[in-house]
Amino acid sequence: MRMFAYLLAILLVAPLCTARAQDQPAPVEPGDRVRVWVCAPTRPCERMVGTLLAVKAGHLALEQGEAGPTSVLFESIWELEVQRGWKSAVWRNAALGGFVLGTLSFAITMMSTSECSGESIVQLFCGLSGSDVARATVVGAALGAGVGALSGLGTRSEKWEHVPLDELSVSVVPRSDGVALGISVAF
Repeated sequence: MRMFAYLLAILLVAPLCTARAQDQPAPVEPGDRVRVWVCAPTRPCERMVGTLLAVKAGHLALEQGEAGPTSVLFESIWELEVQRGWKSAVWRNAALGGFVLGTLSFAITMMSTSECSGESIVQLFCGLSGSDVARATVVGAALGAGVGALSGLGTRSEKWEHVPLDELSVSVVPRSDGVALGISVAF
């Protein structure tokens, strides 16, 4: 009975794993925008960004805009990333703005909790209570988050996905009508 339960569990989970693996995109395909860190023994490391033209036996062919096509040997590739869209800076800027303005509001109102006297550093808001400090902090954080989100609306950056180099292999297979290029991907 226990063996039947294990077999049933495996049969129910296996199709889900297969479907999940099929949903994943190929690591790199011709036409993808890629970022390659190239480190050769004779020169310092450099970053190359361009469009992948082809994956050939032993090297990648890249189009780098006005520089023209470039060939990069697999042995000299330190890291390979593929662009997977764009990401907005709205949430990051909102969090940063909320944190900064909330902290500033908290600090100013905490200095103002002392009794009103001629010796107080901040005479603008003297004699504030703890609930006043909390309200000012929340309002400051909300205003900062709003300003930060507005500043992040116009800021977008590329989203890069790391491509493990061991998942990328190329082989050349002879055919009757010529030679075929095969790209193998391991997960």
